[in-house]
Amino acid sequence: MNLYAGIPPRLLAALQLYISSARPVGSFLRACLENDLTRAVIRADPEAMVALPLIVRWMYDVAPGNAWGSPELVARWLRREAA
Repeated sequence: MNLYAGIPPRLLAALQLYISSARPVGSFLRACLENDLTRAVIRADPEAMVALPLIVRWMYDVAPGNAWGSPELVARWLRREAA
């Protein structure tokens, strides 16, 4: 069983591209990556809202620690491809 099957494919694909290619994500995922729960909840559509706990779990389990957790870490991660 895939633990992350409840994450909508469009969101999972965006997260995977963010990690593999430092590709920017939309405002909901950016808020998740920046650890801004308030902004994530405000930006979430109904499907994303249901998946929010799984998205957080995916970040914790899969994403490198230096790719998420604060606005500064996310900005630094996004700049790595531009350098």
